[in-house]
Order: sequence, then C-alpha cells, then structure tokens
Amino acid sequence: GRLPASNLSFTVGTENLTREEFIRATLDRPSSLKGLDVVNGSFDMEMPGRVDAVTSTTIDPDTYSQFLQVIGTRSTTAGGATPAAPSAPNTTTTLEMASVTGLAVGGYVMVEDVYEVARITDITGSVLTFEPAMSSAPGNSKTVWGSEHWTPDDTGHQSVTFVNLADDQLFTMKGCVCNFGMSAEFGALVSASIEFTGDAYTVDTSAVTSFAFDSINSKTVPFITGRVIGRYAASDTELFVGNFDFDMGNGVELLRDTNENQQALIVTREAQVSLSYRDRDGDKNQATSAETLGLVVDTYIQIGNRTQNCIGLFGKAQTQDPSSLASRTGGVNYWDSTQWFVDDSTDVLTPSKPILFRF
Repeated sequence: GRLPASNLSFTVGTENLTREEFIRATLDRPSSLKGLDVVNGSFDMEMPGRVDAVTSTTIDPDTYSQFLQVIGTRSTTAGGATPAAPSAPNTTTTLEMASVTGLAVGGYVMVEDVYEVARITDITGSVLTFEPAMSSAPGNSKTVWGSEHWTPDDTGHQSVTFVNLADDQLFTMKGCVCNFGMSAEFGALVSASIEFTGDAYTVDTSAVTSFAFDSINSKTVPFITGRVIGRYAASDTELFVGNFDFDMGNGVELLRDTNENQQALIVTREAQVSLSYRDRDGDKNQATSAETLGLVVDTYIQIGNRTQNCIGLFGKAQTQDPSSLASRTGGVNYWDSTQWFVDDSTDVLTPSKPILFRF
C-alpha cells in the first residue's frame, strides 16, 4: 500500500572494501574493491486512526495495519454494545457486554459517551474488568468500539520492501527491518518516524514515470484530546502532558554468510518514552515517589478520544535519570522525564512489552 511520507532520505549503493596499504612507490591510497549492497534510510509520516470503526467482530486491516506489523504481531479486539438491561450496574472498572465474542484479556476498548481507552484484564461471563478506571461508569445501550494493537516480536521480525519513485528512477529497497518512533506536541498532529535497514536494492531507469498503489482514506490524529495515566498498586495518577516522544529503540545488525548473503535482523530493543508533564492533582507523585523508589508503573498514553481518531501506547515503564523541572509557557513548571519500557519477567508466556494500539 501507499504511505504518505515526508523527509524521505535513503542511501543505496555498494559497500567499499578498503585494501591494505601495501608497499608501493606512491603516497596515494590503493583503489577499493566492491562488496555487498548498502541499503538504509528514514522517513516521517502522520499517524492516522483506523479507516473504519470497529463495532463488530469484522476488523479489516488497512495499509497502516499491515505496515505496522514491522513492530510486531497484530491482534484485534472486537466491538459491540452494552445491553439495555445489564444484570448489574456498570462501574468505572467493569462493563457488561451484550456479547464477548472477539474479546480477550489484553485487548483495548473505548465506550460511547466516555471515550477513554481501557485495557481488558479479565472476562467473566459477559462482564469485562478493565484498567485504568474510566472517569465515569459506561451507560446502557452504548456502543463499545474495538481496536487493533501490535506486540513487538523478539524473533522473526517482519521485513518490508520500500518502493520510491524519484524523478524517472524507481528504487526498490528489499528486506528492510524498521525502527518505529512516534511523537507530538499538544495542539499539533501526531507524527511517526521510521528508520530502516535492508539487504538489497534495484533501480529501474526504463522511463518509469508513475506507479499505482492504493491510497488510504483515514484521519491523522491531532494531539488535542486524550489522557496519560501512571498506574501502580491499583492506584491511578493522571498527568497533564505537554508533549511526548516515543522510540521503539530497535537495534539492527546484518547477518552475512554464504547462505543468506546478507540479512538485516533486529537484535535488541531499548524502548523508551520522554514526557513533559505535571501531575493532575499537583502532588508530584510520579517524580517524588515513583522515581525515587524505582517503581515500575503501568503507563497508558491515549491520544485522541474518538473512534477512527485515536492511537496510543501501553507498557510497564520505569523512570530513569532524575526528572528535571523546567518552566513552559507562562512560567508553569513541568517535569521532563524519560521512562524505559522494562520487563523483569523470565516467563516467555507472559512478557511485558510496549504496545501500540489504534482505534
């Protein structure tokens, strides 16, 4: 599919192999020989919500759904509705569904009239338990929107082929693995940054003037609504956030041998998010308590509050270097904090990873 991109920069060519400085009657260097292909680059793109709202078990992928599998495995959560007459009143942490088909623990939902993203932690019968708590209990006969989310892979990362038409040259960059980043200033559009490394390329110069891919019809998410929650010991702290900057932190190396020739592999992940925030209640808990004690908190970042116009992040995060206090507009002080997404678990069946979700 077609990805509207900006600030595209890429390098393709053949690696130079510098020869030994053998003894010869000159001060000039010997000529180099040629090795394997070199393919790398980067680009920026806007981050849109889903093309269609998820209100049933039908969850069709779009171009971004497919591309974001460079992050990891795509999972879906079905939509539905709350019943007109629930067996018990809904609360800020429980919700009865007319049907739980297509729902699973670890999925993300958003409810009409509340418009806050919640992560399902338990399903008992037709009742969902979720966190963080919503600001108000969902009503009856309300639409519940489903979502899609991506869990980073540790092995078997997806590679993609990028195609770019520059003037009359068609560049095809193959076997590319990617690092993903996402950032926004409050009041501006959310943007993503992609860095890629590949293993081969071709250039078609046979008078190529155009090529066709499906265009995506979706809305780019502006950071003008949403919420950020730090959750520890069943207690939620909501933060006022001025900006955020997320980096998946994928480290790439090239495997080279006579079997593969060369293959780009993701071998490390050092995901982190930088936040500029102040505590909603002014208690500075995130900086003076969570940071000082080295707590690992559940971090929820929701950008946008409508279906087809919402994206976000979830993961277990720990503040690293001491947060700095800085004045933003009007002399209001904000904490500048960097949090690492961490996983101390040795159980491969229940890992903790940074999750990207999209409504």
